[in-house]
Amino acid sequence: MDKERSKNRESPGNKSGKWFGLAAAAAISVGFAAFIMYINPKSSQARVESYPVLSKQEMIRVGKQIYDQRCSGCHGIDGKGDGPAAQFFRVKPRDFTTCLYKFKSTPGTSLPTDSDLLRVLKNGVPSTAMPAFPHYSDQELMDVIEYIKTFCPDWDKLKAQSQPPPENWEALKPPPFLGTPDSIAKGKVLFEQNCAACHGINGQGDGPAALSIHDPSAECQKWQGNTCVERPLERPANLTLGILPGVYDVNEIYKTITMGVLSGSTGGMPAFSSLSSNDRWNLVSYVLFLMGKTQK
Repeated sequence: MDKERSKNRESPGNKSGKWFGLAAAAAISVGFAAFIMYINPKSSQARVESYPVLSKQEMIRVGKQIYDQRCSGCHGIDGKGDGPAAQFFRVKPRDFTTCLYKFKSTPGTSLPTDSDLLRVLKNGVPSTAMPAFPHYSDQELMDVIEYIKTFCPDWDKLKAQSQPPPENWEALKPPPFLGTPDSIAKGKVLFEQNCAACHGINGQGDGPAALSIHDPSAECQKWQGNTCVERPLERPANLTLGILPGVYDVNEIYKTITMGVLSGSTGGMPAFSSLSSNDRWNLVSYVLFLMGKTQK
């Protein structure tokens, strides 16, 4: 069974132009896939089930084979987000050596759960070029996850220090007032007070602070000795496009508002957990309005 799982899915030859084709295909397909996941929240759920007992070393070996074929074109052979296709993307691929992850259920800079990583691999990331890999088994994707962890030099230490998800995000139940005119109006006021500086007054990602935000998890652009002093700019999400990075349903929007994105790191989106739950849901209502998912 292990031999069958570890077979190469394609021959390694004839790589010229391959990664450009992958980049183009991902960019074309991601919008439709993201929309399907948004309207069907259950499709975004991923849980780590019981797998055949395999050694960690075997999982890493198989995961490396799949990673080298399917992931290195964007994320780089050493996981630094510097693969040959990375140059084509506005949102740069993750640099796994930073040990920072955006799309997860854990707060701040805590490492993601295995379920978080499995969900991203199975479903992709909406509004980015990160594609879904549903044709691989969960076991094969877990093999890739074990290999990706090896790029973070202190994974085990950081995992022990990481905080668990503060809530069961999938079990959240949106309130009855979500999307109502009153909720949208209240959310608009909150948005102007808390979000417009980055996302812009009309939610187009063009606020006055937008051009000063760097992605702390992308490939380093400038080094001083062993210290990275500059990473790529990352504009805040343009909410009017109707698709948000890493957001599959309304619970995800609420979660992002509550925990932020890499809050506590340079360039991360701050958390707004200090707002009441109702205020956060009102913000969700206004975000949905900006996305064209509801009517005022």
